[in-house]
Amino acid sequence: MIVDVFRLGSPKGLRGLQKVYSLGGGDPQAYGLKQQWYLQSPADKDWSLTEVEHLCSKYIKLAHVNDIDAAKRYTHGILGIEENELPSLAQDEYYYKDLVNKDIINQDQALLGKVLEVINSPAHDILVFEHQGKKHFIPFVAAHVLEVGEAIHVYWDTDEDWCN
Repeated sequence: MIVDVFRLGSPKGLRGLQKVYSLGGGDPQAYGLKQQWYLQSPADKDWSLTEVEHLCSKYIKLAHVNDIDAAKRYTHGILGIEENELPSLAQDEYYYKDLVNKDIINQDQALLGKVLEVINSPAHDILVFEHQGKKHFIPFVAAHVLEVGEAIHVYWDTDEDWCN
C-alpha cells in the first residue's frame, strides 16, 4: 500500500525546486534519496514511480523536473512510499494514516466521533471529526490532545453548543 507522505508546494527558483509539506511523515530528511518514491500529480490521481534528486527539510527536487514550469505542474501533488518503507518516528509523532479512523474521546470519556482526516496547517495539525452530521476541528497540540493510543483522548468540553 502506498502512503501519502508529502504534499508538493509552489516552485522555488528556476531549476525545479519545490516546497515540501509533511503529511504526518515527520522530517523529510529522515527519508533519504534511495527510497522508491511514488508521485500522484494533481491532474490525475494515479501513482507513478519517480526519482527524488534532492530532499531537505523545506524543499524537494524531482529528478525529471528541471524548470519552474515543470514544477508548477506538480504543485499540490502528493509524494508517497510503500508502507513497509516508512521510517520510524520519534515518540509523540504519528503518521496521518495511524490517526484516521481512531475514536476521539474527551476527558469525561464521551465519544466525540472518529477522525475523518488530519489537516496540515502552518501552525499545527488539525484533527477533523464528525458529530451529529457536522464536521468539527481539534488542534493536534498538547493543550487538547492528552494521549494517543487505541483512541485519541482529548481535553474538549462537551458542554459547548456544538455537542447539543
